[in-house]
Amino acid sequence: MKRIIAVVLISIICFVGIDIIVGVVCDKALSHLPDEGERLAKSNYFIAKCDKDIVIIGSSRAQCNYDPNVIIDATGNYSVFNCGIDAQGFYYEIAALNALLDRYSPKAIIWDFRIDELESSKTEDLNLLYPYYYSNAYIHHFLDNIDSSLKYKLWSNSYRYNGLASRMINVIMSSKKETKLGFGSYSTTNQALHIEERSIVIERNDINQNKLQLLIKTLERIKQTNIHLYIVQSPLFHRYVGQSETDKILNVLSNTYQFVYINDSQLSEFVGKVDYIYDINHLNNNGASVFTEILMSQVKNLNQYDNEEAQL
Repeated sequence: MKRIIAVVLISIICFVGIDIIVGVVCDKALSHLPDEGERLAKSNYFIAKCDKDIVIIGSSRAQCNYDPNVIIDATGNYSVFNCGIDAQGFYYEIAALNALLDRYSPKAIIWDFRIDELESSKTEDLNLLYPYYYSNAYIHHFLDNIDSSLKYKLWSNSYRYNGLASRMINVIMSSKKETKLGFGSYSTTNQALHIEERSIVIERNDINQNKLQLLIKTLERIKQTNIHLYIVQSPLFHRYVGQSETDKILNVLSNTYQFVYINDSQLSEFVGKVDYIYDINHLNNNGASVFTEILMSQVKNLNQYDNEEAQL
């Protein structure tokens, strides 16, 4: 019995020791990641380092559909970074954005919303937030509220970095240095896809109240600053018939919290235009450039604010 107890204790001590080493090494490696090139590196830049005047946030649609260089040309001296990240959704975006706001206040935020952004209740993968559980108060509180079991699971550094450690090593060891300001679109249409325009009737879905409350709290926070927020629905390839609940609520919220809401999902320049898309959800390089130019024109023509400084 004594030998069994000794083996168990030694095993526990070894596990704890290894787990501590994993935490120290991975925390150190995280701080040395480049600004872009892989979504873990880009996420770390978004949460811990970004300091640009204009920040673009959202999912892969944000990453592909907004060209930072077009915004730089349109705004002059403003610095821009596209923090859109593939395979991430609303919950990641709200947490990462608040983590950014804990550090500094950009001049403007362009936030890309999907057509049903506030309606979807599907589970999201939030492991890109786990490394910051102990270093960022907002993310700590946010994850506790999303899943109460995480407060126990994330005691383990191995769990905190599960699936991320090898990716950090690959990014750090890679000789490829990205200089696209976070922009990640494609040069052409995906020729492997058979793409034909069709009409889709928008289904009526209830607003996800948890998402709505998180958004309202963030809007209240932004309203108290000098940050100018632009929530945008970027172009879609298919023709959508009807109005989504997300669109309805954003129209209401834009008046209450004084942000600019632009629904460009059905711009005639893009609906059914194969030359401008990579697939039915993402623009290609050419489409992103054209859309961003249109958006900059729309922003400059808006008169929702009383002073010129409110416009990009």
